[in-house]
Amino acid sequence: MTKIMDGVRVRTYEEWIKLPEVIELNESIEDCSTCDGEGSHICDCGHEHDCEACNGSGKETDLKELYNKALKVELQKLLSWSQSATA
Repeated sequence: MTKIMDGVRVRTYEEWIKLPEVIELNESIEDCSTCDGEGSHICDCGHEHDCEACNGSGKETDLKELYNKALKVELQKLLSWSQSATA
């Protein structure tokens, strides 16, 4: 659920990846060259594993990393607001 407080928006990953700008970004990111965009590979034993190069995302840039960076920025804003409200 999105929480809004003084311009701070904290979204879940599931909400964030549905934003138009994130969908557009994801479409523009190249597929992982290690797994050819599959996000996984079959090992010699026949087991399926997440691709280590893309952490299972299938993309050269991991959206979860981008989400975590965006979340950190919003949480920093919230922390700053919280500290100023109690001062």
